[in-house]
Amino acid sequence: MENVIDNSGCANNQKVKYVASSFVNKALTWWNTQVQARGHEAAIGMSWADFKALLIEEFCPSNEMEKLEYEFRNHRMVGANHVGYTDRFHELAKLVPHLVTP
Repeated sequence: MENVIDNSGCANNQKVKYVASSFVNKALTWWNTQVQARGHEAAIGMSWADFKALLIEEFCPSNEMEKLEYEFRNHRMVGANHVGYTDRFHELAKLVPHLVTP
């Protein structure tokens, strides 16, 4: 999601609106609930950090995050599969950035 926004050239104050416009199914239902509860202007005007925090809270259950954190901490290369190890490392790093970023 972050890469798409960066490549789009979307202004910081338009990020929430830009991303929310791509929601479908459960995400769209969730977003419509946010708009109804907060009001349209407040919803699209929230900060990117607040928006991401709400998304994580809604769509990344803590037990699933704990599993990903455990997998990241215990990630090991098996055999000579360097490409598989590196690919999974990068996937996990995106999912649990707080374990990678100082």
